[in-house]
Amino acid sequence: MHFLVLALALMSPIQASCRTIPDTARIQSIGRFSDMRYTEEHAYGHAVTLWRAGGCVFGLFESSEGLAGDTPTGLLTDVRYNPSGGALSFAAKLTTGMTNMAGSAAPVPSRDLFGFTGRLGNTALEGRLGRSDQLRPAVEPADIHIMLRRVPEQDDLFAEAKTYGAWREAVGPILRFRGPRW
Repeated sequence: MHFLVLALALMSPIQASCRTIPDTARIQSIGRFSDMRYTEEHAYGHAVTLWRAGGCVFGLFESSEGLAGDTPTGLLTDVRYNPSGGALSFAAKLTTGMTNMAGSAAPVPSRDLFGFTGRLGNTALEGRLGRSDQLRPAVEPADIHIMLRRVPEQDDLFAEAKTYGAWREAVGPILRFRGPRW
């Protein structure tokens, strides 16, 4: 069984209390972790921005592999976090571009599913990142080892959002514009 499928299958159930975070729940930033590299016109890499509401962790995942700007962004889902050991896992749906499909007259938005399993520390997020093409399930998914370092100057992204409801309102336009198309 491939890493991404295995990792998602072996994850423990999501805490029932985290399935629905109340809009009034107070939130705090955990931080932004990134390995993004930039050239004059291009950006390559990944970023994860994490917040906490009580014992629940939530956030955004970004993946870039081309022209800089409007980095594809997805909401973290199926988040599991063990604060005592730092174990963290999540999935995220993204649309990283357009792809040609047999029988389609025009390119269609990609359906990229990412899955992460690793450890969250004070200065880094490290582990295995899997990626599968949901439009082509027969294609072997790929996975890589990643080390995302904390980016302190960006820890206060959405600092004005003090509750989960305010955070959802702040990320809504980003996900509508740069989020998955599936």
